[in-house]
Amino acid sequence: MRKDWGNRLIVMDHSRRGVILGRKMYLKFHLCSKKIIASAECLCGHHREDSCHYFLECPLYESQRKRMLHNISNILAPGVNPNLIVHSMKDRLIEILLKGSEDIELQNNISIFSEVHKFIKTSKRFI
Repeated sequence: MRKDWGNRLIVMDHSRRGVILGRKMYLKFHLCSKKIIASAECLCGHHREDSCHYFLECPLYESQRKRMLHNISNILAPGVNPNLIVHSMKDRLIEILLKGSEDIELQNNISIFSEVHKFIKTSKRFI
């Protein structure tokens, strides 16, 4: 299902329905905050498995992250090292990965969404 609202594109992949809902992902921190599970600890041992940890920090998904950041870095900051992008704009980057941005052209938002989808799929975190 595709819906286009202005410069933002929402695509729901029915095979992954419920993985991302609005600004929240069904990661352990969110589930723990809703008292659905007892611990927010990531499988890697980090105390809080939230979207920032999952996409930008978790050592379990290092290769998927490098691939995703390499593929979107020219959209976000052409010529800038992807690691510098992460460290200089971490909060903004998470917002872009989860929701897109009205400051980014529609086709580039679609490309970012595609890379995020590949990251989620290849991480096998939600299987």
